[in-house]
Amino acid sequence: MGDWWLLGFVIACGFTASGLLAGIHRAATASAPSFRLYLHSPLAIAWSLAICMFGGPYLVISQGWHFFANGNLRASALGLLAGLSVIWSFCSGVFVVELLMLLNVIQIRM
Repeated sequence: MGDWWLLGFVIACGFTASGLLAGIHRAATASAPSFRLYLHSPLAIAWSLAICMFGGPYLVISQGWHFFANGNLRASALGLLAGLSVIWSFCSGVFVVELLMLLNVIQIRM
């Protein structure tokens, strides 16, 4: 049973990091986060790459829900987007949990 809790924890960490990064972007730039790369400075390149890599699960779900609520997306497509978001959250969650373990912020015992 412990492996399933760990899986849920990793997915939750990935999606939480995604939402936090999108919120920080919205607060810092006063614009909605998107999958757009900004190439006008090295800092803008790094920030937009971070948004694209780690903010993706939140962006996929929020845009999918927006289109679904407006009637432009079917429920089956929204389900596929939710599945994509879960898988993407797992991948970024593994990175976040490994980073937190490397910094000795958390310890996971198996």
